[in-house]
Amino acid sequence: MKTKEAKQVNRCVKKLNRQLRNDVFGDRFEARQIQKGFGDGIEYFMYMLIDHEQPERNEIVPWESAFAICNFSHIHIAMNKFIVESDFWKKYNAR
Repeated sequence: MKTKEAKQVNRCVKKLNRQLRNDVFGDRFEARQIQKGFGDGIEYFMYMLIDHEQPERNEIVPWESAFAICNFSHIHIAMNKFIVESDFWKKYNAR
């Protein structure tokens, strides 16, 4: 059974992926949960940021709590950095 925190994190990440698809990025970028665990009575989540055009750039986001992911938007900040460091904007602006 999923915990309340796991459901909250899944909603946050699904929303992020939906926002990316509906924006200029299309299906190029997404975040996926790869592992979850417990420590000190807190549930932690590990995510992978995925670049479908350049899979060698895929990056793992270290363990984060549900609070950090959803309330501090750590997954959004990590994804923003991931996109900025890609060649997406160079290709997009060259059109």
